[in-house]
Amino acid sequence: MRSKNQSRLYLFCYVNHRLRKINDHLIASFIQKVLVYQKQGDSYQKKQIESLASTDKQLRNQAYKIMLVNVNDKIPDAQVRSKAFEIVPKDEYRKFLSEFKKTNFSRDFDRWQFYGQITQKIKRNLRPIFRVIDFSCANEALHNAVQFLHMFIGTNKPFQDYSIEDIPVDFFPKSLQRFIMTKSHYDPKKCIDWDRYEFMVYWQLQKGLNDTSVHIRDSYCYRPLEDELIDIDHWETHKNQLLKELNMPLLSTSIVDILSTLETDIENKYQIVNRRIVTGENTSIKLKYNNRGAVTSWTLPYDSIDDGTNNLFFQKLPTQNISHITRFVDGVTGYSRAFTHLQPIYSKEQPEIEIIHACVIANATGTEIKKWWISVILTVMH
Repeated sequence: MRSKNQSRLYLFCYVNHRLRKINDHLIASFIQKVLVYQKQGDSYQKKQIESLASTDKQLRNQAYKIMLVNVNDKIPDAQVRSKAFEIVPKDEYRKFLSEFKKTNFSRDFDRWQFYGQITQKIKRNLRPIFRVIDFSCANEALHNAVQFLHMFIGTNKPFQDYSIEDIPVDFFPKSLQRFIMTKSHYDPKKCIDWDRYEFMVYWQLQKGLNDTSVHIRDSYCYRPLEDELIDIDHWETHKNQLLKELNMPLLSTSIVDILSTLETDIENKYQIVNRRIVTGENTSIKLKYNNRGAVTSWTLPYDSIDDGTNNLFFQKLPTQNISHITRFVDGVTGYSRAFTHLQPIYSKEQPEIEIIHACVIANATGTEIKKWWISVILTVMH
């Protein structure tokens, strides 16, 4: 009998485990599908805005040309209509006026129009998941909307039979209500677009799952923190017994006693540190004393780090003028013979080596020769 009960317990545990895993997969699929529909809505909105911008530009250009006909003195009054119909044909004129008068909707209008167009796909992919998952919402308004949607899906009552006062609409931002609540040409009263309302519930659930304001108890990844802890009522009733069973004295110790013990420990450590500084055991801190032998300040010893900029090898070399260095290099390599000194034609003078050296230095240092080469030559000559 005991073996059978243990087998049943294992079976129940396995079923519970599989239920939580399946719910995790279903919720992940739910979130992913809502995000896909949002992304598709963004793409549709972007295309519509680009199309409307192009159409609006064309309509404005046509309207500008038509208005320009009215103020053109070269066109007789009798030909104004015919000239206007050359810009917009007569059979398309009413359509042009209708397009030009069309209301300039906000950008989110196209997004929610798209959600209404794919409502069958949304219901086919999201509604089955919504019906089998028990969502726990921290937001009471969203909780009421979820309960209402469950009730509506579970009954055959038409949505039009519900009063607008009975439908929760305070679970999403008021700025989006104009896309959910519409007016009919036949009925001036506001009515709710059911297809958009259903997707709004799914959208808010997806946001709640991401910010942890919506939980699913029978899951691993989306369960609330409270499910991982002891029930609060049980904790309040059996607190002392539970702490005793844990065999951890620190949890049963008063916080005042803990802080008092820590204060004593840190004061002792302060004294040890101060003693090692005063006696010189701690060589990392240097103390400064006044004439009376009292400590006035303390510093940390600073060891300069050689970054290699002023290498000791170069500090041992004597400082030389650059002109002396050019003469030395020329004497060893004879590089000046590779340069030609420009002189007047038929000149018999030998090239001035100092002038060549001056020009080489000027080019090497990026100095313009044209501005001061004469002054350099004169300096060398003198």
